[in-house]
Formats: sequence, structure tokens, C-alpha cells
Amino acid sequence: MGDRDDWQLQHYADVGAEYGRKHFTAADSAFASWIVGRIASVQPTASRVAEIGAGTCVFASQLADRLRLDEPVVCYEPVQALLDGASDHSNVQPVCGDGVAFGSRSFEPGFDLIYTKDTAHHFPADTIDRTHQGFCDNLATGGRYLMVVRRPPSEAVPVGRIARERWPELYTGLDQLLGSMRSVDGWDEIEVTGWELHVETPVAEWLDGVRSQDTWSVFSALDDIEIERTITELSERFGDAEVFDFPHEYDVGVFQAR
Repeated sequence: MGDRDDWQLQHYADVGAEYGRKHFTAADSAFASWIVGRIASVQPTASRVAEIGAGTCVFASQLADRLRLDEPVVCYEPVQALLDGASDHSNVQPVCGDGVAFGSRSFEPGFDLIYTKDTAHHFPADTIDRTHQGFCDNLATGGRYLMVVRRPPSEAVPVGRIARERWPELYTGLDQLLGSMRSVDGWDEIEVTGWELHVETPVAEWLDGVRSQDTWSVFSALDDIEIERTITELSERFGDAEVFDFPHEYDVGVFQAR
């Protein structure tokens, strides 16, 4: 991986196992229950599941319970410091590796569901064709790949002007991802849609995450001056409010293996 990706990997390495305890990744959060339910609904009869970019495996563990899987969810994650947070989950199989590493292996039998959540936009553009072909090759007939990718933040999402403007140059865009997925021979497009959930979120907690740069990776792309400008902008926006309505906005693609 090149320099473009190193800072992203470093961001998650710095946060480490604590990432699984943030307000939007905590196991007992409203968001976790919602997103796991939506993922499960895409392939409710799945018996073999893999998550790529699994982080601390919080969602994979909950999905295993939701689907009542007999086998652990195979969880690929390129940052070992995140996987260190998976030790409490007995229903996941953590593997340190990225999407290319997963796709380079041959799994028999294939998976009924392979999914990415908040991950695909981190895939380098020059590797996505190999990555998607590998996903397709490791699906069982009728198996599905689910991509849940966070939409570039709208004005409603409080990341600040600098981060919002920087986003397109930092991450691989939806058009590139879908174009690559549609070029793969071996699966068919089922749907491309959107998911959205609004979650009441403490202002102080969100601002602390921005300042310490230990939540969304986009903040680690900003220097100290840009972070302070962002904090000033958001503080003025929130005013005296203690909580705000956080819109989690996703683009979702579902492809099915022939």
C-alpha cells in the first residue's frame, strides 16, 4: 500500500481496541442494533459469513448471534490493533489481512454472505477490481456481497467544512466502487439503495472525538490548525445544545453470485 493508505491504517492503529467502544460502534448502541439488523436482512438464511474490514468485530459478533450461525464469522481486518479488541468474541474468526488478502485465498465451501460496512471507501482504487473479483470467487452460488459504504457527509453531518471538502480526495468514491463491482463476471446486481438512521448523540462526546482524532479517519487527515478551526465551527453550530441528531447516511450495493 502507498502513502495514501498508510495514514488511514495508522489512524486505526492509534485508536486500537478503543474504537469498539465509541458511541457509534459500541455493542449496546442503537446504531449497532439497527445496522446488524439491516445486514442480516440481506441474507437471512446465511450459514457462512465473512466481514472484510471487521475492526474490533463488534458487528460480526452480533450478526453471528442474530443469524444463529453455527460457524464463526470470518473477519478480515488489516489493523492488528483493532483485532486485539475482538478477544471477547467467541463467535468470530479474526484474520489480520485486507480485502486483497481475503480475495487471494480460496474458501471452500463458499460464503453465503460477504459484507463490508464503513470499509469499501478505504479500498485503494487500484486494487478494487482484484478485491471485488476475489469476493465474487469466494461466494457460494446464490451468495451475496453487501457493500455498506458511508455517504460523503452532507451539510447535515457535523464534520465541518474542511473535512467535508477534503473527503472526495481522501476516499474511493461510490461511482468507482460500483463501476468495479459491475465489471466483475460472475455475479449480478440485485440493488443499489440507501440506508439512513438518525441517532441522538452527545455534543461533548462528538467534539472530543474530533479534537482527539480518534473517531472518523477523516479527522486524522487534518492538521492541528484545521482541527481547531473545525472545533470552532462546530461549537458555534451546536451552541448550547447538549445533544444533536446524528444522521448516519449510507449507500448500499447488493450483488449475487451466479
